[in-house]
Order: sequence, then structure tokens, then C-alpha cells
Amino acid sequence: MTYKKVGTIATIICVVILGLVAVLMFTGDINVVYNDDSFTVKADYYEDITIDYTEIDNIEYRENYDFGVRVWGYGSARLLMGKFQNEEFQEYTLYGYTKSEDCVIITVDDKTLIIGLE
Repeated sequence: MTYKKVGTIATIICVVILGLVAVLMFTGDINVVYNDDSFTVKADYYEDITIDYTEIDNIEYRENYDFGVRVWGYGSARLLMGKFQNEEFQEYTLYGYTKSEDCVIITVDDKTLIIGLE
């Protein structure tokens, strides 16, 4: 194999990798699907979560909320999802958008789920 062929193959591989990174960094959505007895948070690039309405202990809406720091999960230029930490809730689960400041906070069995609104 010549150096020219190796260079061409390497260039193609780099372009494909950069394209995939761009897709992961700037795309993706979070949708909430409401059913009769539960709702499901469906997220691109992360696991979905389903919660029965009867299990909800508390629900509230907040504006200008500081999500804290990600402990584990997925983060991109568009989405924040996974286990997060802050002073108020210690560790909690977040499904949100990077530019969202408003959120819905749901408590289920002393566990907190925060859904950041777009």
C-alpha cells in the first residue's frame, strides 16, 4: 500500500469520526410521553425512565435552577442527562437541555428526578 492510499484512508476515517462527533454533540431530544397510569421520559443517547403517577410524592416547577455538576451520564452541547449533584438534593437524576434554566422537580421514594425544560 502506498503512502498516498494510507493518507486517503486516514482522511476518510477522520472525516467520518468528526461527523459522528458533530451529530452526538449537537443533536438529540428529550420527550415526555404521558399514559393513563404513568409517564415515560424518552431521551436520545440515554436510557428511558418510566414513573407511575401513584409513586410520585411531590412535584414542583422552578425557574432559574442550577443543575449542579454531572457525576455520571451524558453531556453534550445540547443535552445533559444522568446522575447529578447539588447542595439541595445531593445526588439526583437529570434529563435536561444545556440552555434550560426552568425545570420540573419530581420526588419518588426519596429519589429526585429533574426534567429541564427546553
